[in-house]
Amino acid sequence: MTFRYGLAMRPAEIRLHALSLAALLVAPIAFQVPLGLAPLMAVTALILAVCWGVERRMPPVPLPLAAVLGLFALLATGSGLWALEPGQSAGRALRFLAESAAGLTLLASLYDAGDEGRRRVLGALAGGTGLTLVLVAIDVGGDGVLTRALHGPQVWLTDTNRGASILALLVWPLGLWAWRRHCRAGLLLPLAVGLAVVLLRSDSARLAVFAGLLVFLAARLFGPRLARLAMVALPALILAMPMVPLLLPAHDSLIASSLASSIKISGLHRLAIWRFAGDHIVEKPLLGWGFEASRAMPGRDDRITLIPGQPAVATALPLHPHNGALQIWLELGAAGALLAALFTGLALRPLAAPDLSATSRAAGLAAAASAAVLAFMAFGLFQSWWVAGLWLSLSATAAAIRER
Repeated sequence: MTFRYGLAMRPAEIRLHALSLAALLVAPIAFQVPLGLAPLMAVTALILAVCWGVERRMPPVPLPLAAVLGLFALLATGSGLWALEPGQSAGRALRFLAESAAGLTLLASLYDAGDEGRRRVLGALAGGTGLTLVLVAIDVGGDGVLTRALHGPQVWLTDTNRGASILALLVWPLGLWAWRRHCRAGLLLPLAVGLAVVLLRSDSARLAVFAGLLVFLAARLFGPRLARLAMVALPALILAMPMVPLLLPAHDSLIASSLASSIKISGLHRLAIWRFAGDHIVEKPLLGWGFEASRAMPGRDDRITLIPGQPAVATALPLHPHNGALQIWLELGAAGALLAALFTGLALRPLAAPDLSATSRAAGLAAAASAAVLAFMAFGLFQSWWVAGLWLSLSATAAAIRER
């Protein structure tokens, strides 16, 4: 690829620059404008694809993952035939297919970058995250001065939940990057990122970091055995998830019980949402209600009360079930859940490799645990910014694990 004035740059170099720039911007964008993660991944993947095209070769995409994602996207697109809103379902499925292709291109390009290239990309990620920590300090110390300036005078802490969640995922590749350099001072960076997550007060992000830490310590003790267990346990959890809400008491009974006083209001609402999703999964268990049907479920706007004697202020299903496994079951049934479980097992398989270092395995499993907590508790699974955030953090973790 040749530019004016005789300046020439090989496609591989352009790919590395694009990956480094994306890594530099991930954390700042996630903290202040998280919806920008989807355009960031899309533009980066487009540049990478053009470079691969110029070289006239295909990126080394992991074919099993690509095949499962392709089948999942095909099922999601086909669900438009029985979806509540066929046009929206098919359109969103095609967008998910494009996002998956972009994520796989990102992952494959980092795989192909070599150790030196991955070091550069991870260094850029560390630099961008360090800058983000400065922004977090200013925002926390100034009562949300940056967030209010960008998003208006609303309650700023809730506006940083998305950024806190992405930071919770980046703790592990950053920690592994610092450990590889045998630099004790460098380990302060992931510790500071964990502290920032705590200060931003997102309960789900805090829990994600805590769960990742527990899994990291367990992985150092049990090694490949824990990785093999995770390959079975996490897919099994996805398949068994519809049983969880059905074990919960009916919402009215739960609110009237003494147990309700020990649960936060947001927790009570989450349990009610899960029970609503579970009841509707049973109605269409094989193929679900159609991709993105969560936004159009019958009865989703029904009002429920969270405090006995108080007016009903919450809806039965606000946009999505706040649980990725339940969302897949609700929208694509057992067929979608089987593909999601297979994808999860394939994604975890490299962590069971016998030649992987103990620290790399522990960091990878910790990242998987953090991602699972957030996927099972927080956001709509197919929101574009969240899909992009998962692919970007997954790619960073894979790069850190693969770096020699």
